[in-house]
Amino acid sequence: MERLYLMNLKECVRWVFGQKNNKNENLNYIVTAGHCCVDRFQLFHHLPWNYRTIFDSVRVGEMIESFNNFKYDFCLVNVTEDVYLPTVIRNTDSEYYHELFIEGGKNITSYGSHLCKSGQITHVTCGYIKGLNAVSVLPAGQMITGLIVASKEFFETVCEGDSGGPAFSYLQDLSTVSLNAITIRVWNDLSEFLPLHVILSKGEVELVRSR
Repeated sequence: MERLYLMNLKECVRWVFGQKNNKNENLNYIVTAGHCCVDRFQLFHHLPWNYRTIFDSVRVGEMIESFNNFKYDFCLVNVTEDVYLPTVIRNTDSEYYHELFIEGGKNITSYGSHLCKSGQITHVTCGYIKGLNAVSVLPAGQMITGLIVASKEFFETVCEGDSGGPAFSYLQDLSTVSLNAITIRVWNDLSEFLPLHVILSKGEVELVRSR
């Protein structure tokens, strides 16, 4: 997946990956950052990297549920009846590996683990984990807990517009990856990620693999 555009004319760019409902295998969702899913009737359109207009874009789906309650920051977009979306991560800056195939997901359990992320603005960059189970305090005083954090000294800082992008680690080669998290925000020199296991458990969904 690449880029989504909300049809309430408030642009909020993010990357997403496929999910299936645990209770109904016929329901398919994509997952993105919750802080931009503010209207239950928002429509989402797909736009590639460096694409700045919604004209001739493909409608993806409609938001069905948001977990933007300042404890978790993600939402689900129903794509069951709208369009087929391949579950790969775009990496067209690479000369040889234009698509990254999702083999599965795993938790990050140690400091210094290798982590990559893909974003609409900063594209694919890699670095190392600075902190686990971190707490992010928002301007209004609310806290989001259990986050993964990478600092600028190890990681190219996420930019506004990268929200919802997948964070992942490479497997046996440079074309297959394991999903770890999604990007939710940047604060000063810190990039913050919501772990995959939170999305799977709280959203009651399962990851759709590429193959």
